[in-house]
Formats: sequence, structure tokens, C-alpha cells
Amino acid sequence: MKFSQVQKDVYSVFGSPEWENEDILMYPSNFIPKSEVTEFCRVTILPARPQYLFGSSEQVSGLIIVDIFTPSGQGSSRLHEIADILDTHLAYVSINSTQLGNSSLSVFGRDKDNPNLFRGTYSIPFFFYGV
Repeated sequence: MKFSQVQKDVYSVFGSPEWENEDILMYPSNFIPKSEVTEFCRVTILPARPQYLFGSSEQVSGLIIVDIFTPSGQGSSRLHEIADILDTHLAYVSINSTQLGNSSLSVFGRDKDNPNLFRGTYSIPFFFYGV
């Protein structure tokens, strides 16, 4: 239940009215858009270490990865703007039993699968403390 709860917590952010107001398409990992889009994000949740403490609490930590895709050939400004927007919704936030930490951003340049897209990766650690 801990893994599905982390996913539910994280996805709730991207299904919220506040996120919808950002007007940024967000897809789950392993999802490919049906139409040709020039700007979108793809979120992946990577659990790392389950832990069992005090016999009554399930815990897991890991990393949330958001691949950011923007139009190629237009510089990296929009990619950085989206990362800042992600920070306003995720950095140091608690969502139910999932706590998020400090983020980082890696810029990779043109996407190897679609050179019309420019790609960066926003990552943020999480810690889930179940009861």
C-alpha cells in the first residue's frame, strides 16, 4: 500500500486546480502523448529504500523525476521556468504522509528520441512514513 499511496499523493498535486491553472501538460511515466505536443512533462516515481521501524510503521524514500520537454531551438528559459513552477508545488511540501525535499535540475539539451524537443530533468526526493 505504501507505493500506491506515494503515487496517489504525488498525482494529486498534478490533478489539482492549482496545477491545472499552470497550463502545463503532465503525463505519468510510460505514457506517450497521442498527438504531437511541443511542451509537456512526464513524472516518474522511483522508490528506493523501504524501511520498517518500531514494528508498526512502513516507510519508503525515493525520488520523483519530472522530465520536462520544451520546443528545441528556443533556448532553456522555458525549461527553467517550468522547474521553478514545479518547485512552487513540490519543494518542501507535505502531501498526506509523503514529504518532499529540495529539488535539482539537470539540462540535457535536444531529446535523443525527438530532436524537436529540448529536455531537462527535475528531481526531488520524497520520504513516505506510513502508519
